[in-house]
Amino acid sequence: MAQLRPQRDERRAFALQQQVQGITLHLRKISQLHAWDPPS
Repeated sequence: MAQLRPQRDERRAFALQQQVQGITLHLRKISQLHAWDPPS
């Protein structure tokens, strides 16, 4: 059991990293769209 735990934590950390990357890309895309809008 002790050997399985680090692997599970690694997988969770990897999934979290992927999620953060996806959110970052999404926010970057949104900010790019807003950058195209003329300032009101």
